[in-house]
Amino acid sequence: MNSSATSARTVTLQGQPLALAGRPPVIDDSAPEFSLVFSRRPEDASADGGFAMPELRQVGLDDYRHRIKLLNIFPSIDTPICADSVRACELFARSHPKHALLMISADLPFAMQRFCADHSIKNLFALSTMGDTRFGRDYGVGIDTEPLRGLCARACFVLDSANKVRQGSTPFSRTVWKGGLWPAHGASARQGFRSHRSLAASCRPKRANACC
Repeated sequence: MNSSATSARTVTLQGQPLALAGRPPVIDDSAPEFSLVFSRRPEDASADGGFAMPELRQVGLDDYRHRIKLLNIFPSIDTPICADSVRACELFARSHPKHALLMISADLPFAMQRFCADHSIKNLFALSTMGDTRFGRDYGVGIDTEPLRGLCARACFVLDSANKVRQGSTPFSRTVWKGGLWPAHGASARQGFRSHRSLAASCRPKRANACC
């Protein structure tokens, strides 16, 4: 780990700073490619809470080509703010079916399956970083301090249909959210994309600069 490169960017856990690895893409950058594990609960899964093996496959940005994408990145679905952000994204997705809302964390697909089933979440794409050691660094969200090394800090990126970054914040900061998010960025961002603000606000946190 290059401490000089990561020490300037931190999030906090109960007041303690945690270094972040890498640098996030900025506005107008091409979003870094990734290979994450997609999971979906089978439609015929038992409704009594019994285990049902989710569908598992590797996916990348090309699987969501020609769609506006929200990347809602967080450490674990088993933390309150992260869970709230996913429920908020589900509400947004129901009225914006042409957008792809990607929920990205280090959770195993089985945990995401359980959460989605318990909360009737059917319109989001649950992606796991398991097996992808580059994602956290490529997006500047990889926690590089023990005991949470390997998890992702909370962050949000909005990509246009050409996978260009149109909005992004990592880590979440009070300054970014206070002013109503970011302005629109040119015609390509406006085409088929009515409101950057409402899309990015789907994963707005309750606390600033906290990792979970």
